Amino acid sequence: MTDSAEATPIEPVVGGDWLRLHPGTILDDALQRIPTVLIGLFLIVTSGGGDAAVELIQLAIGFLAIFPIVVRYLTGRYRLGPDVLQWRVGLITKVHTDLPRHRIQTVDTRVSAVGRMLGLESVVVSSAGGEGEIRIGLIDSHTADALRAELSPDTARFGTDPGAEPATDAPISDTALAVLGSSDLPRVIAVDAGRVAGLIGATVLTVAIVAGLVTGAVGPGSIFLAVPLVFGSIGIFRSLVTEAVGFSSDLRGDRIRVSRGIIARTTFEAPLARVQGITIKRTLVARRIGTERISVDTADVSDEDSRSPGQAQTLVHPIAPHRTWRAWAETFLRGATPDRDRVRRVAPVSLRRRWFAVARLAVVVWLTLLVTATIMGQWLDDWATLIRVAAIALGIALPLWQGIAETLRYRNERWALGDDQVAFRGGAVTTTLVVIPRVRTQGTAISANWFQRRLGVADITVDTASPTVAGSSRDLYLDDASSLAAAVLASADTEGGV
Repeated sequence: MTDSAEATPIEPVVGGDWLRLHPGTILDDALQRIPTVLIGLFLIVTSGGGDAAVELIQLAIGFLAIFPIVVRYLTGRYRLGPDVLQWRVGLITKVHTDLPRHRIQTVDTRVSAVGRMLGLESVVVSSAGGEGEIRIGLIDSHTADALRAELSPDTARFGTDPGAEPATDAPISDTALAVLGSSDLPRVIAVDAGRVAGLIGATVLTVAIVAGLVTGAVGPGSIFLAVPLVFGSIGIFRSLVTEAVGFSSDLRGDRIRVSRGIIARTTFEAPLARVQGITIKRTLVARRIGTERISVDTADVSDEDSRSPGQAQTLVHPIAPHRTWRAWAETFLRGATPDRDRVRRVAPVSLRRRWFAVARLAVVVWLTLLVTATIMGQWLDDWATLIRVAAIALGIALPLWQGIAETLRYRNERWALGDDQVAFRGGAVTTTLVVIPRVRTQGTAISANWFQRRLGVADITVDTASPTVAGSSRDLYLDDASSLAAAVLASADTEGGV
């Protein structure tokens, strides 16, 4: 066994040389674009034995399908300097991206199936702006480790000067947050009613279309409806599975790290200094079994697909025990959460205003259904009675459901202003709690329609640098809304950072 002191050191990658990607990038890109690659190869292979013009067109289309994969490998270069990370790619359309190191928001690691076989990784570095993302991959794991070390929060902010001050006041010990496996999958599925309903619906429709094709009830053209449903079902199921099997999150120093995936694995890492807020969701089932879904929000707006954890809302634990968020919020957000005695409800007149809105909705629904039922009754005279009954049922059910939902929202809505953080809770069946550090406030908005002004209430929104985290509450008294806005703005970061 090799002693740690004799382990191979990680060489720095800072320098003036442009570095290339690994040849495995070609295979990895090809597997990610299988339909396009197969079509291109098919056109190239079958281009012989026909009309010369047709063959030329087939060859051109075939090579154009494969061309971007080869070009990315041949032209992709990256260079890490003392102050900036640079990326160059493209042959016809050249893309030059320069990312200042002090503006680096997250360092995201992705390991595909090809990368796992060849010992390669992709490193995605992003800033607070979506256009500031650099994807470097595939590169060997040793180089990826060196790149991540160079782009850590401390070195990204203060450069390579060993005498620079650290980015944090005190170190945080490494802590495991969530380690889930196959035994946790039933609970993950149980608390996510929305995606489960979508999965069941897509599966039932797919089975119905396939059965119709077999029995001849529907034509062959229906296969074009079944294909997106199949891929949709696979995507939903995969997202559910990867939130349990192989899911893990932990604190490593002053950074939060989330790993997810089974065959292709993704690791997302972000400094705690960039966390904009924490979001806690609890469905009806989750409240029954005592769990909550905890996500942290950064200003990362990476355009990766939804199954990647490297999003503005990064899932930390899908089934954390109830009230786990309180201890985590103090660590993630660097401050004390608001005391329970500071939690306040929205103005009682809010319920009156909401039912007024429901009554207005009922009038619109009844007028629409009346016109629709009259016209359809004239066209379908035999079904006139059934149409009228259905219209009456909808006219009662829709406003009633809206009224019940608004009543539940009113009962659940709370807000609290603490010394370090501000919190907003809301929702009808699924409740959502958003906790924001006061120092991360980017702006506030207070709005009121004519009826709210008559009641002396207003809505308030507290915005952050993240596009997916904003605290909001409806129908606060005007004095409360103004005081809340003034307090959080007074505590906002005056340095202009995120």
